[in-house]
Amino acid sequence: MNEVEVKKAQCIELKGRLHEASKRVADAEHLASAGAGLGSRRVDDGEAGEDSEVAQLRRELRRAKRSIRDADDIKRRLQTLEQENVDLKAELDSLDPAFFEEVEDLKYQHRETQQLAGHYEEMLQLLSERYGFPFNPEGVRRSLTA
Repeated sequence: MNEVEVKKAQCIELKGRLHEASKRVADAEHLASAGAGLGSRRVDDGEAGEDSEVAQLRRELRRAKRSIRDADDIKRRLQTLEQENVDLKAELDSLDPAFFEEVEDLKYQHRETQQLAGHYEEMLQLLSERYGFPFNPEGVRRSLTA
């Protein structure tokens, strides 16, 4: 399963959790409002537990909504990246395959030329030592690039 499918599955799972949490909060709020109409009688432990459950469900609902927002942000980013990928593939497809062959040929020729230049440099170094003329390969490179 690729990353796109994983993110989509997570988004679906989070939306399901949000729906379930919303339903539980609505049920708890209904129970709490029904209990509030009973007057100012003493709250027993069961009702205190319901209030605590409502608060917990509200926290869970906030977390689920935050997760949904995060999932939506991820989904938007994913769509942006997918579109960018399509655009880049289209741009790449517009290049002729011969172009890539030419690039590979140029890379090979460059490598061969570098090796040949290295051999010439070694030969010039030996000749300069044998016949006593100065040879500085770094100075030659600098004068060629200037």
